[in-house]
Amino acid sequence: MRAFLVEGPGKGELVEVEEPRPGHGELLIAPAVVGLCGSDVELLMGRRPPAYVRYPTIPGHEWAGYVLESGPGVFGFAPGTAVVAEGIRSCGHCARCAEGRNNLCTGPYAETGFTHPGALAERLVVPAHLAHPLPADRPIAAAGLLEPAACVATGLLELGIPRAGSRLAVVGDGPLGLLACALLRTTSPRELVLFGARPARLAFGERMGATATMLTPPPEDPERDALRGGFDVVVECTDSPAGAAFAVELARRAGSVVLIVVMTSETEGVPETWNGPLPRLSSLCSMARRVASCSRCCGRPPRNGLPRSDTRTRTPTVPRLLSSSSSSRSGIGPGTG
Repeated sequence: MRAFLVEGPGKGELVEVEEPRPGHGELLIAPAVVGLCGSDVELLMGRRPPAYVRYPTIPGHEWAGYVLESGPGVFGFAPGTAVVAEGIRSCGHCARCAEGRNNLCTGPYAETGFTHPGALAERLVVPAHLAHPLPADRPIAAAGLLEPAACVATGLLELGIPRAGSRLAVVGDGPLGLLACALLRTTSPRELVLFGARPARLAFGERMGATATMLTPPPEDPERDALRGGFDVVVECTDSPAGAAFAVELARRAGSVVLIVVMTSETEGVPETWNGPLPRLSSLCSMARRVASCSRCCGRPPRNGLPRSDTRTRTPTVPRLLSSSSSSRSGIGPGTG
């Protein structure tokens, strides 16, 4: 079959590979729609942290498809059933897995599209217990957005759904930022402002639920001072230290900030331990803003990453974001969004 194989950093091409076969407890899937994520670009360019990739690999973790065949011991998935599947292949036994937060598994990292063949192929095999049927009366193309939508949704669920009438802001006008607007508008906000750097992207903001859009002002702009401390909840989707700092500036005292990030060693000022932006952020957090730092696609930070704490200590809290690998356990599974 044909697949896009990444042999190593900068080495990707469409090739013929061996046809996969479903083993015990597995499903053979024909992908129908596959999204391209920034993490896929990092994988191709060699910028993904080494602990979170295993070359050679076939990318593709944002996808939906149809069941072709069930392996031995699998029941309930008829051929032709539309499905999505959790990406993180967790151990199922550690403390985080026992909480239902499988994407924070403390066992060896394993994820479809990074350590196991993904959906940029004519067929792929996934564990059946990770698969979730999709409603038959809904277009499968939209299901390709379940993974990034779950990233945003679970961050909000970890933090707590904003109260109706809140002032909300989203920093970043890419797909995650636009999806954040679409989800946040369901909370009946008093104000929902999308900040970004690209007018063409910002033009989608109001269609996705933003009450206003604005180009992110540079640090020296007086307009930035006027915005400081004006929002109850800020969702940051730029994956950059500068964006994170701006998000914290926007939050009011005792406000909340969700950082949806995948920091790598290539990110300026941010080492692989993810401790880089904290000295800058912690000084801004001294006014008791609550910061929720969320892993977008890697699933979980390294074991020596940031500790979790609460707002009473006036230090950042660090709930982790469940990606599509645990989306159904977060109330954002197939058929609910």
